[in-house]
Amino acid sequence: MVTLHLLPNVVWDARPYGLIENVVTRASLQRRGHGRRAMQAALDAAWRANAYKVMLMTGQARDATGFYESLGFSAKDKFAMVIRKA
Repeated sequence: MVTLHLLPNVVWDARPYGLIENVVTRASLQRRGHGRRAMQAALDAAWRANAYKVMLMTGQARDATGFYESLGFSAKDKFAMVIRKA
């Protein structure tokens, strides 16, 4: 599964941007292309909505960066920060 949020934006001619969360594939079904197809469907939906970018964050412990890079994501120009309520 993949959750895609499309968020309105006041810049970029009021085009939305996408935020992807909750990328999950059942362990017994991993490495069969399900995650890639779900991610591609989310990206296609974002582009159809005229999003100017799609962002996601991934946990360091999961080390899924290779998967996301294979889909075209890059960490070269952004730095993510998080605050959580205790």
